[in-house]
Amino acid sequence: MVITKKRIRSLGSYTKGIAEGQPVVVSVRVPDIDGTTTTRIGFTSDLSPGETVLPKAVGSTTEFNAEGKEIPLKDKPKETHYRQQEWTWKEFRGRYDTEEKSKIVDIPYLRYPRKFIKPPAVELTVATNTDGEKLIISGVIEFSPKNDEKLIHIINLFLGKV
Repeated sequence: MVITKKRIRSLGSYTKGIAEGQPVVVSVRVPDIDGTTTTRIGFTSDLSPGETVLPKAVGSTTEFNAEGKEIPLKDKPKETHYRQQEWTWKEFRGRYDTEEKSKIVDIPYLRYPRKFIKPPAVELTVATNTDGEKLIISGVIEFSPKNDEKLIHIINLFLGKV
């Protein structure tokens, strides 16, 4: 099935005809992708079959895939958190003379506690089909309700112009 949207939120009509428990592989033909996109996410320019990469963080979906994300827990009280910043100033050193000084300071602020969600770390691989055409594919995933979120993430990874 070909999905032309930029992003999907549910599998709904995209999975009609796929039986539960059936293995699924998400793929895209290499000619359908811009050549600079493949090198930007980490593939080499020749795209040799078998080449596997964890896509670089170039958009929100690939950033979550590589680094995970934090969700603020707004039902809990705020906590003190610190960020570092460099402070620079000019110090008086006598008549007509100043010296520039700087130091790193910790600046406290209040924020909600965060919950870290681990990255899915979906890797993409270059493969060929029976016609010898190059494809970029995901790993095999079993189609079942427990894998819905992961399958949506993989599809969005491809729709983000992988």
